[in-house]
Amino acid sequence: MFQLIGLILWALDILQILIVVQAILSWIPSARGHPAARLLDSIVEPILRPIREVLRPYMRNVPVDISPMVAIFLIWIAQAVLRSVALSIARPMVF
Repeated sequence: MFQLIGLILWALDILQILIVVQAILSWIPSARGHPAARLLDSIVEPILRPIREVLRPYMRNVPVDISPMVAIFLIWIAQAVLRSVALSIARPMVF
């Protein structure tokens, strides 16, 4: 069980890095057509798209896309929950 949680936490760390790299590459126009950038988009966009759709009504006049920040924040929450679950499994509650 701990290996599974560790693997999920590792994957979420990698996903955070990919989100940051994709956000940085979005500011470089010449990188958009590169095959690596398209691969990165195919990994990150399915996560960012639903967040953008939820934020769209609230962010109409804001020129900056904050969906990467929201995604990273949600990943942090997921990681905290997973770590809490791992700790509760490691130390059973005593009443």
